[in-house]
Amino acid sequence: MLLPLSSCRSVTLQPLSARPVDYANEPLATDPAFRARLLSGLASVGRVVQEAFGGRDQDVEGGWLDGKFYVVQARPQVGSGRVCDAALGAVAGGQVRQRDQRLADAVSRLG
Repeated sequence: MLLPLSSCRSVTLQPLSARPVDYANEPLATDPAFRARLLSGLASVGRVVQEAFGGRDQDVEGGWLDGKFYVVQARPQVGSGRVCDAALGAVAGGQVRQRDQRLADAVSRLG
């Protein structure tokens, strides 16, 4: 039995507390050189992921922690029938595992 979305609740490990967000000392907001390095690295990740998937644009999810980028998942960018058809064909053809391995190999080259 599926529950309605209104009955679903997030469960946190620690109690939540309200506090204002302060970006005044965040390097992303205050340090142009840091911002340039971060965006350059992000662009490199994007190129590597795109190459891993045959040059097709990708919707990439990931994070950045302690100076390293982490790719969590990537999937073809939607909005084009050609891209969607290619993605569906890959799933139907059993190529998803091969693509996942290519992505893992490509990202590992980033260091």
